[in-house]
Amino acid sequence: MRSVLDRQPSANERLDTYNAIAGYLWHYDPTTAALYADSAYQLAENSDYASGRVEAYANKGIAAYTAGDYSGSAHLYSKAIDLAAQNNLPSIHIFAFYISLLKRQGSYLKALKVSDSLITALPPSHSFVKRLQLGKVDSYIELGQISEAQEVVDFLVASESFMEGKENKADLYVRFGELDGLRGDYEEGIRKLQEAIAIYLQIDDVLGAGRAYLELGMLYAAKGNYVQAREAFNQSKLYNEKVKYPFGMAEAVYQLGALYASLGEYKLATEFFFKSLDIYEHQKNRNEIGKVYYDLGWVYMKQQWYEKSEYQIKQAIDISKEIGNVNGEATGYNYLGILYFTQKKYDAALQALNRALDMKKQILDKKGIADTQFNLAELYEELDFSTRAVDLYLRSYETRKELGNLIGIAISENKLGSFYTANNQLEKAKMYLDKSRATLLKLGAKEELLKNYKYTAEYFKKVADYKSALGYNEMYASLRDTVFSATKNFQIAEMESRYALESKEREIALLNLENTSREQSLKLQEETIRNQRAIIWVISITGLLVIFLLFIMYRLLQMRNKANKELISLNKAVHEQKEEITAQAEELQEAHDQIGALNEDLEFRVRQRTHQLKEAHKELDTFFYHASHDFRKPLTTFLGLVEIARKEVKDDEALFLFEKVRETAGSLDKMVNKLRAASIIGSDDMAIEELSFQQIINEVLTENQQLINKYNASIRLNMQEVKPFKGSKYLMKVCINNLIENALLYSRPEGVSVVEVSIRNERGDVVIEVKDNGQGIEASLQPRIFDMYFRANESSEGNGLGLYITKKAVEKMGGDITFTSEYEHGSSFILHFPTGRIY
Repeated sequence: MRSVLDRQPSANERLDTYNAIAGYLWHYDPTTAALYADSAYQLAENSDYASGRVEAYANKGIAAYTAGDYSGSAHLYSKAIDLAAQNNLPSIHIFAFYISLLKRQGSYLKALKVSDSLITALPPSHSFVKRLQLGKVDSYIELGQISEAQEVVDFLVASESFMEGKENKADLYVRFGELDGLRGDYEEGIRKLQEAIAIYLQIDDVLGAGRAYLELGMLYAAKGNYVQAREAFNQSKLYNEKVKYPFGMAEAVYQLGALYASLGEYKLATEFFFKSLDIYEHQKNRNEIGKVYYDLGWVYMKQQWYEKSEYQIKQAIDISKEIGNVNGEATGYNYLGILYFTQKKYDAALQALNRALDMKKQILDKKGIADTQFNLAELYEELDFSTRAVDLYLRSYETRKELGNLIGIAISENKLGSFYTANNQLEKAKMYLDKSRATLLKLGAKEELLKNYKYTAEYFKKVADYKSALGYNEMYASLRDTVFSATKNFQIAEMESRYALESKEREIALLNLENTSREQSLKLQEETIRNQRAIIWVISITGLLVIFLLFIMYRLLQMRNKANKELISLNKAVHEQKEEITAQAEELQEAHDQIGALNEDLEFRVRQRTHQLKEAHKELDTFFYHASHDFRKPLTTFLGLVEIARKEVKDDEALFLFEKVRETAGSLDKMVNKLRAASIIGSDDMAIEELSFQQIINEVLTENQQLINKYNASIRLNMQEVKPFKGSKYLMKVCINNLIENALLYSRPEGVSVVEVSIRNERGDVVIEVKDNGQGIEASLQPRIFDMYFRANESSEGNGLGLYITKKAVEKMGGDITFTSEYEHGSSFILHFPTGRIY
């Protein structure tokens, strides 16, 4: 192809050649391929050669895809497809690129939709239809939809024309293996993958064999056959190196890192993860870079390096956001939730896992939803929210049963058995533990079977069957020793392998040293010959140079005389210009002095205006504070008169009117109190005293008694002994009052309204929590709830200042406020005040 470029071809021929070279190099040298793709794209922008432009846009899209610029890639693929449609050119292969892009972004549902639209548009006999069907299997597998994937696989198996092709048959066997792995039928999956490898090697498809070995290694690892897993991953790496396919090499190295991480060999795992990261970064595979960051975060978490773990996971989340990979971002929040759970940062863990669950639901990833619900259930169980925990365990269990994920089902049954044992629901516990054990024995999943034996022993202890409990403890110890021995055997095999590798490397180094010595001898001989030739050339050239220099010197003398005359003339002109510049400098100095005087005057005016503004602001605060006091006097009198009238007047209509007057005056009184609080927050003067939270709570409940009665609310207090805390009693009372008032105003009309108020110590600091079972706040409105005058709905009796003033008051006292809310289920607001400082 490059020979075409050597004979100065036409622009269209050059465009076709650049496209062909880029297409050939993508798997082997993506950096060079991207350069050719860029050259083709630049030619295409100024060409009317439609076919060449379509391929150039497609290759440029692949370059953007390889660099992790997924939005740019999508734009270029769309451009290529539109141009192909306008000129009746084939574009099926570009759709294939686009579908791969959607999968890399985690948009598996969209990939399925595009595939279905193409399958409908193409004739059933078209060769590409079956490849699209195969791609659908991959998407279903990623979504954990085993039955849907199996349905497509069965359809392809029934197609005689498809199964006649050896490559198609091998590709299908790889998918069979993946599906068997998802079901937990590891033996059958391993057999199918071995058949696929045999076919790939028979037709010399090295890349296909490399991919099949990668899947085989993952099944061996899941089954606990670690030595075979390592051999399979190394074999995958070897085949990818053979065809110089960096991405496949990186995938194999990455899986080796994951294998070592699962065995607790964190140093080796980190080493392999960084090796794969080097390749991905060189190729700019941003999606895979994020994947490695997640696993590095996991390894660091296992070693209790929590800060490094959080940094790596957040880096991966940022990459997923940038490239639009919602599935990857959701995975990141799952990792983050587990990290926070491990650190006992339960609020942060809950927030991260709920965010992951929302994203998994957004992309309809059933497997991901089940896994996230399982993680949330473990968190709720740790927090003693048993009802929420068991509900999520069961939901996750049902989804896994729907997907046919045998190992996932067994894990859920194991956990349910343990949960019901702990909660004394012993019949259910035994049922789930027996089911799980039967499946795990069939699958040979030793790690999870260990947990089952342990949970079952705990069950028998609970029912006082100590003989059975002892039996399961012995089975647990025996299996643990077996797993430990397998791990040790793997470690020994690994050391032997590394020793053999180092021996070979030493032999290679010696051979290289000998080759280097021979090369140096040859180079020395060649250098001597070159030196002799150089001496002859130097003598010849020196003679010529002497003659040339004499001629140059003569010419320089002539030029020097001429230059001297020109210099005299130039010196005169320079002197005149110098005098002119001096005059201009004096003028500039005068202007500078004038500007300086103007600046001083301007600075004086700015200071004067600033002082005036500060005085005006101070007067406004003073007016605001006194005005609120002045408003309160008549309002208090007004409310007192209403109370007297209610006792003296007997007319029902008049009493009804007085009640309306009392409600209006009371609302206005609350508004004035909030305005007064806003004034105090804005001032520098704040009365500081040691606070009695019991007294503040009692005063708030007394002031809100009518509202409590109106909404038939139940107030539950959980007051723990807290460290002495100094602050503004008025502002603290405003905060608690606003939160309780909000909980009452936004209670649900049906059922009993419950408001829980708790005050406790957390790590030496004071935490106040107000929780309700009211209306809750819609997710779309939550970012705005602390805005001034914001109300969640128009029917609210509030004035939109409560949460705004509460947030400002909390921050004034050096604290912070957080909340969680679920629409139609209630809200929880938490105030956190450090006790190390006085506010």
